[in-house]
Amino acid sequence: MKKKSFEEILGIDAADKIIIEMIEKNPSITHSAIAIEVEKSQPAVGARIIKLERKHLLKKIVGFNIKMVDIKVAIVYISTKDVDKIVEKIVNCPFINHAFKISGEFNVLCFIAASDLQTIEKLVDLCFRRDENV
Repeated sequence: MKKKSFEEILGIDAADKIIIEMIEKNPSITHSAIAIEVEKSQPAVGARIIKLERKHLLKKIVGFNIKMVDIKVAIVYISTKDVDKIVEKIVNCPFINHAFKISGEFNVLCFIAASDLQTIEKLVDLCFRRDENV
């Protein structure tokens, strides 16, 4: 039995793959610029983009590229006796982008972002190091 390719599994062809790659590199690229690259008409490119969106292979998300701004990010592993209490504490914290319950020596993993490392250190001291459950 022959293994299916990535494109076959997703139901896309080479042109769709190029469209996805071009939009990843430049989300504001025009359909006309894509059409030139994939050698299709501009309306055909528009239809393909709609098809890719309906398949959930393309999605528009507003945000910023953390690599392009001067923001420091720290990955913090926490070992706590009460995971739910820590989650309650951090759920609305604007500095914590993502937090995960994990298994092993540590049971919480957080991504903390701030303008500098001193702010991250203060946040870790305030929220975690002073907590008797951590």
